[in-house]
Amino acid sequence: MKRSSLRYLLLTSRFDQLWFPLAFWALFIIIGVLRGPQYIFDTTRAYLGAILPLIGGIMAAYGVLDDPVLELRFATPISAAQTLLEHIAPTFVIQALAALAYQVFAWLFGIDITPLGSWFDVQLAWLIPTLALMAFGSLMALFSTQTATGAVLTGMVWIVQLVARGWFAKNEIGQYLLVFMSPFITDHPALRANQLTLALLSLLFFVLGWRLFHRQERYL
Repeated sequence: MKRSSLRYLLLTSRFDQLWFPLAFWALFIIIGVLRGPQYIFDTTRAYLGAILPLIGGIMAAYGVLDDPVLELRFATPISAAQTLLEHIAPTFVIQALAALAYQVFAWLFGIDITPLGSWFDVQLAWLIPTLALMAFGSLMALFSTQTATGAVLTGMVWIVQLVARGWFAKNEIGQYLLVFMSPFITDHPALRANQLTLALLSLLFFVLGWRLFHRQERYL
């Protein structure tokens, strides 16, 4: 059953899940080259900390319900958790590969990205925002039963948090909910608490999405 499920996933996967992130990756490679070494760190941080999470959130919003034969999937003896994982996991894997590939590009370009911290901190700089927006995007899509709604709400949260990140960083509660603290405010005293809070919220959003996905009649 697992083998047939994987075969189904490969046969029905949409190519936009691949070319859309790849197009942005290539675009920021070009931008990094054109801007030159003096700006490549800012370009790298912008791609890893802002663009990658946005793409992940939008792709996750479309990843679950944008299945032309979802009704047939519900008729198979496959759990909701497995179906949800099979639709969201490819998006995360692609984002992870894109993040690592861009870091290799920056390294080959001779750029020091240690201002973001250790190697582990660099990974958290894209991982925490990406998981947060992916979890939010998929939950909003499942809650509204509309992929476009999930994508739009993800974009709205992205814009508000990116523009108002200074306010969030100073607010007593907002500092724990700022998605972009890891890549852009690395010296904030609440950084670790922020990362832990966002990780737990991401887990909560995924669990809530999983519970909503059990109500299959909403998506038929």
